[in-house]
Amino acid sequence: MILWVIIWNMGFIASIVAFALAYAVIWLYEKGSGAKPDKTVALPLVAIIVVGSMLSFFAGMASDGWSYYQSADYRKDLQVSTNPSAGDTVRYITEDLGNAEVWSSYNGDMLMAGIFTILGAGVVVAGLFRNQKTPEKPAETQDTRTL
Repeated sequence: MILWVIIWNMGFIASIVAFALAYAVIWLYEKGSGAKPDKTVALPLVAIIVVGSMLSFFAGMASDGWSYYQSADYRKDLQVSTNPSAGDTVRYITEDLGNAEVWSSYNGDMLMAGIFTILGAGVVVAGLFRNQKTPEKPAETQDTRTL
């Protein structure tokens, strides 16, 4: 989320971070479990990537809100002399996340975030299914009993 917000505030397409998130999820899984992920963990890993991307997007929106409410533009737009307190700013941002008008201004960003998240998760899933050999059937056991 931090990387997303940093890139977002630099004016770049932060949704590219979804690729980094996908690779980080796999890397952390390998470090934690001591094994390479396989098909059996594909769904939970993809869920982590999708939820992480969504939370990162919300963090980017919150960062925009914080920047606005603590800027001279806010004072100018509302014709006030001071910016809201930190608590009020958090409350305003929370309210904004429920505002359809605010969400509509992020349509393009949401589309790009969705595309990169799907691509990032797709790369992970493809990697999980690639080079996965189907286990061979166990050798036929021979009956060594005598009749």
